[in-house]
Amino acid sequence: MDIVNIAEFLFSRRAHSVPLEGLAEIFDELSWALDDECMMQIAEARLRWLEGDDPEKAHVALLMRDSFPCDTRERLVEVLGRIKARWPKLARDCDAVIKSWDENYPQGVV
Repeated sequence: MDIVNIAEFLFSRRAHSVPLEGLAEIFDELSWALDDECMMQIAEARLRWLEGDDPEKAHVALLMRDSFPCDTRERLVEVLGRIKARWPKLARDCDAVIKSWDENYPQGVV
């Protein structure tokens, strides 16, 4: 079983009493606890969720705070712009991710 399948499994079997932030924290912790290959797979799954059709999965991906889903600000703005247009209720979280990028990379470079 690869990390993408594990992420899907965890999402589908989560206790609905646990807020989405809790699941996002689990994925953040897994990113730090596993090897580099698994960390990259988590990043790929996250981007897939942001580009997918499920607003709850996109929300979980937005709530992950220990990394960014894209390598450049331009790509980040592009991906999050589509989310904001598609699901306006996620706009605040999209803006928070962009703000965090700007605070961490004031020169725009990773």
